[in-house]
Amino acid sequence: MTGEPAWIFLALAAVWGAVVGSFLNVVIYRLPLRQSLAWPGSACPSCKRPLSWYENIPIVSYTMLGGRCRTWTEAEQREAKRQQRDLSHGRPKPKRIS
Repeated sequence: MTGEPAWIFLALAAVWGAVVGSFLNVVIYRLPLRQSLAWPGSACPSCKRPLSWYENIPIVSYTMLGGRCRTWTEAEQREAKRQQRDLSHGRPKPKRIS
């Protein structure tokens, strides 16, 4: 690499790492479930809505969406955060009375 700024190499390495890491995340998630790596495309694990191409851009889409599904309502996000907090503290999930 003569004459080229080092930041170009670092930026390309970061992009390549994000792409490979994203693919490996799909592999790690789907292989134990014996799902295809190619079909169907990615979907929200909660509502099963297929993700658009722009929701699959590593790092950028996660940052823009805050790690949540684009179609989730505020109430669903609060409930998911509460459940995640409760599970991280080892508390059992409360039973709802219908």
